[in-house]
Amino acid sequence: MERYARPVITTLPAVVLANQRSQSNAEEFSHAMQVLGRAKVVGMETSGDVIGTTDVNILDYGVARRPRTGFFLRDGRDMEGHGAKPDIEVDLTPADIAAGRDPQLDAALRALAEEVASRVPPAPLRFAPRQ
Repeated sequence: MERYARPVITTLPAVVLANQRSQSNAEEFSHAMQVLGRAKVVGMETSGDVIGTTDVNILDYGVARRPRTGFFLRDGRDMEGHGAKPDIEVDLTPADIAAGRDPQLDAALRALAEEVASRVPPAPLRFAPRQ
């Protein structure tokens, strides 16, 4: 079986939006992008709800959920109860929502624009002449 490789683009600027409503995989993603230095996180600290659970059947009485998997950062810190802290903290208030504003998105777009502006463009590709 052949596999076709696709290039993985890890050099493009990136920003992650996260806030107290971000849970589970959204938190793991925010932590990973931040720890790897791949992106800035913008918004508010995430909820810290990342524990993996599994179903346990209780005879004929239903199902219970129990903890199964924990997630930890490189330094050993448990992610459960410790949300991803943003690089750029920006709150989104009910007044913002009522007025149709999104200061978190605005801050993320500014951070992304600054990152793009600070980069030196790569040299143009040069192709060998056809023979």
